Amino acid sequence: MLSAYIPEGALPKYFLFVSTLAFFNSAQCFLSPFKFNRRIYDQQPQEVTGLAGRLFAVWTFTSGIVRAYAAYNIHDKTIYHMTFLTYVLAFFHFNTEIFYFKTARINAGTIGPMIISTLSMIWMWKSYGYYIH
Repeated sequence: MLSAYIPEGALPKYFLFVSTLAFFNSAQCFLSPFKFNRRIYDQQPQEVTGLAGRLFAVWTFTSGIVRAYAAYNIHDKTIYHMTFLTYVLAFFHFNTEIFYFKTARINAGTIGPMIISTLSMIWMWKSYGYYIH
């Protein structure tokens, strides 16, 4: 099993778990771009197009790749920083869509990514010295 090759600690396992969620979410967005994205961006659903849904899928898949790579290479400073930035981007994206662009609201589709990105940034910040020497 691939998880046997993950470095010690809970954070790498968490990265693998979150990346797996991202891969499944990407598949959902590719297969049905309107259904899931209109749940998130429910304040202005007319802005959710097939293209926007597929772009969201690619963005989510890319974040998943970076996070999965970090699960196996958590001691690599560059990968650690890139992974941290994936959570910063997710946090920024969802917060600007809710509070600035007003395309979304806090609901079941946005609360998960907001919580995950926030907790991930805090956990990574606090664990930096443990994983990066």
